[in-house]
Amino acid sequence: SGVEDGGTDSGVEDGGTDSGVEDGGTDGGVDDGGTDGGVEDGGTDGGIEDGGLDGSAGDGGTDGGMDGGMDGGMDGSVEDGGADGGGDASVDGSTPDAGPVCGNGVMEGAEECDDGNLLEDDGCSPLCVIETGFGIGTDGDLVISSGGAIPLVSAQVVSATAGAFTATITLATQNGTLAVGDKVILHQTRHTTGDSGYFEYARIADVTGDVITFEHALARSYVSTGRTRAQMVKVHEYRNVTVSADLYAANWNNRGEQGGILAFDAQGTITIESGGRLMMSGRGFHGHGESCPLFQCIPGATGESYRGPGGSWTMANGSGGGAGGVGDDGAGGGGGGNGTAGQAGSDGVCAGLAVCDDSCPIPGGEGGLISPGTIATELFFGGGGGMGGTDSEGARPGSGGYSGGIIAVRGAELIVTGRMAADGSSGRDGVSNDPGCGGTGCGMGGGGGGGGGTIRLVARASATLGTDAITADGGGRGLSSCGATDGVGGGAGGAGRVGVSAPTVTGTTRPALTPF
Repeated sequence: SGVEDGGTDSGVEDGGTDSGVEDGGTDGGVDDGGTDGGVEDGGTDGGIEDGGLDGSAGDGGTDGGMDGGMDGGMDGSVEDGGADGGGDASVDGSTPDAGPVCGNGVMEGAEECDDGNLLEDDGCSPLCVIETGFGIGTDGDLVISSGGAIPLVSAQVVSATAGAFTATITLATQNGTLAVGDKVILHQTRHTTGDSGYFEYARIADVTGDVITFEHALARSYVSTGRTRAQMVKVHEYRNVTVSADLYAANWNNRGEQGGILAFDAQGTITIESGGRLMMSGRGFHGHGESCPLFQCIPGATGESYRGPGGSWTMANGSGGGAGGVGDDGAGGGGGGNGTAGQAGSDGVCAGLAVCDDSCPIPGGEGGLISPGTIATELFFGGGGGMGGTDSEGARPGSGGYSGGIIAVRGAELIVTGRMAADGSSGRDGVSNDPGCGGTGCGMGGGGGGGGGTIRLVARASATLGTDAITADGGGRGLSSCGATDGVGGGAGGAGRVGVSAPTVTGTTRPALTPF
């Protein structure tokens, strides 16, 4: 400290090596009698050489008595030579100050938030800015003053593995073009043996042929094989949304295996005005029906469900309603299920003819089952209604109703004075005579109603829902062609699901909403 090193350096041992020179007695042959000789104290000194005398002029504090002890590790608070520029993230002197680090879980500098990750849509953006809504608004403002559909941009997902960053799609079934920067929702729409209904949001980082790469690893696996189907659908990103007419998305196509999901995000307010409707009623799983030629003494078909298209039996097909039994007269198809089970179809009335190898009573179709899971983690279409039973004389049975699809929208604020609906459609009546293909006499059963779909709403600030303006009702039943003498007809569809996540929620829905 202004005195030549006669042995140890200034009476204080350096905390390691002295700028790469060991204090092996004397100070490496360097006098500390003036400046620090261009040699940093006790390790590297913040990447900045002592700006004055070692131990007399303070390096951003007092260097004497500190350099030998504090320097050589983390500086911890004050850099030698000046103030630490926001928090030393590394060994003192090994690298320049990095400044605030977004995603480390520590609020630093000008950060508005830091939740420990770089994910979007979780309240804190990848830039550590508080998210007031959802998405990045690339599609501008959406104003619907005359009815129309959100363009379907989608693809069937062949395979995607949890923990991986990629998914393989079927190019031949792609609707529109998925592009880098697009946000998508992945959905396991059907699975014949395993879990279904689960979903997640992801953003596309690269598209190369039939391989889609995402910005972050996937949480779940997705697959399409046999009758199992997964899809990814583009989520349009708006600034604000105002709807004063009908707005809908493409219905589920059970041959192309895509659609049925109306999903969009908004940075600002979503307003469904009086006269405006978000409509996904009857756009989910299919109820089956027949046309010409005559359809007599033939087993009908179950409604489609998360378990697949189903077959010709009276039992439920997952959430799909069972078909009415064969014989004279009038067994009804079962209603589709979802949030609640569908109603069973009425049993037929035995006419004593036994021309269709009747069994008495002629069973109605079983009602569709409740979909598994919760609205926080799974989204289900309702189950399709079961077809009515057939007899030996009429033209054809009533077809099952189509189920409600899925509405999944997120924004800063949600205001509904119009309507949102994902209702199931009603089953059709049995047909005694068709001028185009014949048939005489009554006895064809009515179809079951489609199950209500799923509506999932998320608002950062508040959700104003009105009074039962948001519905996921089951569809009504179709009647037997002989009326009450043949039993009543098909079963009504079960109710769907409505879930809402918002700090403040006012209003009611049908069925009653589930907070999540």
